[in-house]
Amino acid sequence: MSAIQDTAYPRFRSGIPQHELDTVYTPAPNEQRWARRRAKQLQQRFFLLLHLKAYQKQGFFCATVDLPSDLSGYIAKRLGLQKRPTKIQQRQYDQSSARDRHINWIRAYVAAES
Repeated sequence: MSAIQDTAYPRFRSGIPQHELDTVYTPAPNEQRWARRRAKQLQQRFFLLLHLKAYQKQGFFCATVDLPSDLSGYIAKRLGLQKRPTKIQQRQYDQSSARDRHINWIRAYVAAES
């Protein structure tokens, strides 16, 4: 039987192994430059890159609070963010117009990379 993350309705693993975080979820230098041009504030850049990497892996967008804490912690660490956004901040982001802009930018970026 296939693992749930390998089915037609993929989900993130509950514990993402470190080697997968390093190989799949590390923002490439060109992705970091792209994000810096679009999001000047570090916290907004965090959300943008978090959703970019999640979308590249899963192929769809989901609520920030539904993303694995391993992944958000890893992206925060890679960006040098001292503290990850709280659950309240994540929910506020998910309801903001910034998220809608980020989704449009991510779709365009991924389409251009293909």
